[in-house]
Amino acid sequence: MDDYDDISFYDKWEMVYFAKRFFDIGQYSDLACSIDDEFVFDSWIQMMWNGIASVFPIHKDRFYEKYCSSLYVFSSDEVENYFINAGIFGELLGLNEDKNPFIQKAHNYARRCFNFSYAVDWQLYGYTKPKRPYQSRLAIIAYEDSGDVPHSCILEGLLDMRQWIAMKNKELSKKIERIKLLKAGAAA
Repeated sequence: MDDYDDISFYDKWEMVYFAKRFFDIGQYSDLACSIDDEFVFDSWIQMMWNGIASVFPIHKDRFYEKYCSSLYVFSSDEVENYFINAGIFGELLGLNEDKNPFIQKAHNYARRCFNFSYAVDWQLYGYTKPKRPYQSRLAIIAYEDSGDVPHSCILEGLLDMRQWIAMKNKELSKKIERIKLLKAGAAA
């Protein structure tokens, strides 16, 4: 237990919290390699990096030494389907992408999840008619030179964004079906 002195109580609690969040989505094994009998700062930061890398199935990251910043890009089938469904919803109601409430909601939610630090920028790319697989994606830039990159906040935002997209995708699919039924009933 003496190794616990290397990290704060808050960091230990945070590790337990994220282990629980990953357990809830069935991805605990992605973090298990960094949770062992010896909790030190390296365990905490490794858990954050493992977590960030495993929230979305499609993940790429690159460190740019010249700019001392990291670029993370995330995507999944759910992200792709969300924007495709948002496009279908917009077409059914005659809305262009700028006026589509589901595209606006996705950007607003991403803003809520990732506008927490000057050390982090983000961009959500949503394509209603993608030309290649996983074209809809979330990009996060972390400015590592500031020394204040809140990796745990990035991880929290990614988990929240994934959960929100899954929930809204179901809602969007139901609305599309309802609109199609209404249009079919009106045409008959």
